Amino acid sequence: MAKILLNENQKIEKRLEKEINLFARCFATQDRQEGINTFLEKRKPMFKGV
Repeated sequence: MAKILLNENQKIEKRLEKEINLFARCFATQDRQEGINTFLEKRKPMFKGV
């Protein structure tokens, strides 16, 4: 996603706004919580891709 934003021909402010929105979407997934839990529990992740 970051590479796509860098290649867009827009002002930096608009690209930063898009980056914030994309990050928020990724941060709100169940896979994020699974990643944290697997790290803390020292086990392999079971990502669902949701």
